[in-house]
Amino acid sequence: MGIELAAIHGIYVPFVALIIGFLICRRDTTLICIVGICALGWMAGGSLITAVSGIFSSFVYAIKELLGTILIISIRVGLPALAVAMSMNLFGHGIALSGDFIIQGAPKLTADAANLPVASVIAASVPLVLVMGIVTTCSAFWFIRRDMKSGKLTLTSGQASPIVASSPTLLIARTFITSYS
Repeated sequence: MGIELAAIHGIYVPFVALIIGFLICRRDTTLICIVGICALGWMAGGSLITAVSGIFSSFVYAIKELLGTILIISIRVGLPALAVAMSMNLFGHGIALSGDFIIQGAPKLTADAANLPVASVIAASVPLVLVMGIVTTCSAFWFIRRDMKSGKLTLTSGQASPIVASSPTLLIARTFITSYS
């Protein structure tokens, strides 16, 4: 049983070595990883579109795998759950989907409704997405920081209180579960 190396391995191995080197030097590996994924996607798919799609798919896969860990660590280091949810929503739904440069779902709908090319809608949305992203992120940071300093926002604020054993909601839920199990 022999091992066959393809041209794609000639791209993969140097990027792994670069990543290890950056880790040893205690440097950020994000850009190296993105460039590596792009290069691998281009080599495997043969087009820039496939390469960019590979980057997007790798981000989606990473967030699926790491989301639970990110939440737990954020809360453990002292960021209230409400602040974590705000941050993830701003960056995930707000900034990432506002421009929608990869999938181009929202720009396509806007372009079709206005009878314009999708590229012109995307180009016109860049300043709006940048301003919106900067304003909302800075505002959220300021509000979270202010509320944490004043004590209005703590690790437990915004969380549901424990259900009392005799509460009407619990009794109804117990009755429902018992009758259908």
